[in-house]
Amino acid sequence: MKKYGLLGHNISYSLSPKMHNFAFKFLGIDAHYDLFDMPEGSVKTFLEELKEKNISGINITVPYKEIAY
Repeated sequence: MKKYGLLGHNISYSLSPKMHNFAFKFLGIDAHYDLFDMPEGSVKTFLEELKEKNISGINITVPYKEIAY
């Protein structure tokens, strides 16, 4: 199963997991979308370990986009 998600902080309100997981199921795609809610100090390490965590792709909120760039 492929893993995807949204990286940000205080993002529990996001509807992205419901929307993406519904689409994956509807289309028969073996994947799951999660929220990766973390403080700014953890973002760089998280991004460096994406492959190790077997995460295929992420969306990133502001201001973390600047860290990822």
